Amino acid sequence: MNLRRPTCRPRVEGDREQEIRDATAEVLAEVGYDRLTMDAVAKAAQASKATLYRRWSTKAALVVDSLCSLKAGPETPVDTGSLRGDLLAAFGGEKGFVNHSLMAAFTSVL
Repeated sequence: MNLRRPTCRPRVEGDREQEIRDATAEVLAEVGYDRLTMDAVAKAAQASKATLYRRWSTKAALVVDSLCSLKAGPETPVDTGSLRGDLLAAFGGEKGFVNHSLMAAFTSVL
């Protein structure tokens, strides 16, 4: 019988991933992008920072993914080379946010 542990942990997926995205949006709306930390998101999501970093390598990646998950309709993430450019490409125009509180969180990033 082989009792070896797996050499790597599974990626964050499914409902747990969405819980972390939702917690990120809540922290973002509360404190804004500049004051948002991975520690604060981890605490709000009741997760470890290691869990966050296994899925999102940077704060910017986590915030963009979180905001994209809140927007209606599946969209392919755009990489313009800057956080501001990525957010404008993903959320600008007629397919942007219509919910006032979500728009406030989004504009706090810009």
